[in-house]
Amino acid sequence: MPLHSTWDTVGGLRVHGRIGPPSTGTPIVFVHGLGVSTRYMEPTMARLATRYAVSALDLPGFGRSESPPRPFTLAQHAQALAHWLDIRGTGPAVLVGNSYGCQEIVECVARASDRAVGLVLNAPTMDPAHRNAFTMIARVIADVPRESCAAPATRSSRCAGRASALASSASSVLMSPAAPCSASPRLRTRCRTMIPPRSLTFS
Repeated sequence: MPLHSTWDTVGGLRVHGRIGPPSTGTPIVFVHGLGVSTRYMEPTMARLATRYAVSALDLPGFGRSESPPRPFTLAQHAQALAHWLDIRGTGPAVLVGNSYGCQEIVECVARASDRAVGLVLNAPTMDPAHRNAFTMIARVIADVPRESCAAPATRSSRCAGRASALASSASSVLMSPAAPCSASPRLRTRCRTMIPPRSLTFS
């Protein structure tokens, strides 16, 4: 199903989104990972758009969204996600995150669990044995050729080209404890991670 672009003002910044056709199905919101945009998630969105109301945003400082004067922290990105959901009138929804997007989702839902009916968190934590920016960037570069979404993700990252925002977001992820997969008991949460399950906490 075709997706179209939207533009909304979130906290004084123009934020780009990708939206599927109107649907009476459960809303599904996608939140991208570090240094890219929603572009690599669009094939999955298009497949689900036949049954569900799909949407996604480029977080401020990434993709086609406007960059803030100063790089956003994890909490500020989560707040931007919450405001965008309110502006779009989306929710409660199933929130689907990848990598850094998982931490955004957890932070957002921790403040207001009624925004979500479920969470899908793909690779939500960093490897604690390699918690430094240089190692993680090297591992990402090594992994890109094996990813089917490598080309659009690489183009999105190049288009973002916002080194300061990337550095700030990276430090939020790499230099602080990994965000746990915590949510309201009412939520269904599914995590896929390379960290042993005992490292994760569910509530």
